[in-house]
Amino acid sequence: MSFLIPLYNAEQYIADTLESVLAQTYQNFEVIIVDDGSVDRSLAIVQKFKDYRIKVFCNDRNRGIAYTRNVGLSHCEGVYIALLDDDDLALNTRLEKQVAFLENHPDIDAVGGNAQWIDESGKIIRDKIEVISESDTIRMFLLFRNILNNSEMTLRRCTIEKIR
Repeated sequence: MSFLIPLYNAEQYIADTLESVLAQTYQNFEVIIVDDGSVDRSLAIVQKFKDYRIKVFCNDRNRGIAYTRNVGLSHCEGVYIALLDDDDLALNTRLEKQVAFLENHPDIDAVGGNAQWIDESGKIIRDKIEVISESDTIRMFLLFRNILNNSEMTLRRCTIEKIR
């Protein structure tokens, strides 16, 4: 299991983000962080965390989120890859529930979850963005807009490798 976190100028959030990851009830994971040329203290904050599961990689310069996420994907060793943005939090049961679902549904390639939006002080500003779970409904919505939040998604690595 791999948590993938692209990092760019998130000094205000990254400590809370990492604490939410390390507090998972499912503990068999690595954390892949790719710094995309941050010019603030983000990388120094990450380096203060002394957990063997955290692996940090750095781009030679700012290259953007798509490039950075692809660098991270190339370093992920887990069967599953959980996406998380550097300014987001993961509920402590996220991995436990998502891994169990994927283990019990080998025909499913990716799983999401509910999300809440919070402001910079942690106050909820949009409560529970419900997940659409019917395949046909997901396909229909995706024709018009993205209905998936990055930070709720966990995918099978083999599926990503097929389309890369």
